[in-house]
Amino acid sequence: MIPKRTKSSITSQFLFADGADVLHIILEGETDVRIASAFLQKSGIPLNRINFIVANGLSKIQEIIESLKSSKLEGEVAVLVDLDINNNYEAEHVARLNLHADESDISIFTAVPSIEAWLFADIESIRDKSKSNKRTYELLSRLPLPDDIPHPRHLAFSILRLKDAPEKFISEININIATSRSPSLRKFILGVESLLNVESKVGWEKEYVRTVGRDIFSKLVDEVTPPDAVIYKTLDGDKVTAKEMSKHIHDGTNIGLTYSVDVLRIARDMLARNSRK
Repeated sequence: MIPKRTKSSITSQFLFADGADVLHIILEGETDVRIASAFLQKSGIPLNRINFIVANGLSKIQEIIESLKSSKLEGEVAVLVDLDINNNYEAEHVARLNLHADESDISIFTAVPSIEAWLFADIESIRDKSKSNKRTYELLSRLPLPDDIPHPRHLAFSILRLKDAPEKFISEININIATSRSPSLRKFILGVESLLNVESKVGWEKEYVRTVGRDIFSKLVDEVTPPDAVIYKTLDGDKVTAKEMSKHIHDGTNIGLTYSVDVLRIARDMLARNSRK
């Protein structure tokens, strides 16, 4: 549910709460607020602890950041902007430079290439709804991953007709599938979760392995030599070789899924530790 507008020293915003436990998120436009808040709500993030501030354009964001500082509002400040390019590499750093926001106390999130791309993150849900339209179904079947879609804004408004009710559309998606297929959406939701110190309903790892990552993990295990080396033991004591595990992953079995998720979590924790050194 989007809060009603109230008058404030900062214009063009949805400002309805203050306090140390509140997160102020600055966005480019009102459509961005509707989409972002719907995804957060779908993830189980408490919206009553978030102020959604509408900048009405990228150029106004820095001005609003300064206004927030001078008003001495409590709570964390974050920014969500469209990156406008199909590249997740150092996306937040690029956005920070574009915004001239070098302060470390402001979190920067990016929608790649724009926030409308997130609407295609659960592609199976959209395809199921479009089966009656053969042309649309075939077009959706050829789409790349959401963060790689060339012109998601045009596609969203021509195919999904989102002017009416983006919130209803987002409420019907599978958030785990969506966050597994869009790194920028995942970083935004998990980042807000961390800033608010809450636990969301998002569990993206298994869906990532089932969909995007199955071939990646299968090929990774194929590199293990010798192929008959034991790389996993089940709770029942059964031993699984690299060759057998590669097939488990490729076939999507529970053993293959569990192993891949474990590898993903270990890699993520190791990278996080290295970044803090």
